[in-house]
Amino acid sequence: MTNQAEPDPGPRVVHDGKIVTAAGISAGIDLALWLAGELVIEYDSQPPFDAGHKTKASKAVQLLAATMLDDRMPSDQKRLVPKAAWRRFVDLVRTGR
Repeated sequence: MTNQAEPDPGPRVVHDGKIVTAAGISAGIDLALWLAGELVIEYDSQPPFDAGHKTKASKAVQLLAATMLDDRMPSDQKRLVPKAAWRRFVDLVRTGR
């Protein structure tokens, strides 16, 4: 009999028997910290930034990002869903293209 993992888009780390998975960079870090906790390694979490999602940005930063996105995003891309548009904006900021 073969064990199969069932996808679950909710949690960032999924633990099912002997299988533990995470998708993405932030979720991978969460998985590493979860694993450290399972190994009873002491870790005093004091992250330098409360970041990782646009909703954690101040209202002023969110407004600036939306304005920059409006100014720099080609009109045919403005109709994209917000998540895809946000990713495009991040690419614009990182690469300038």
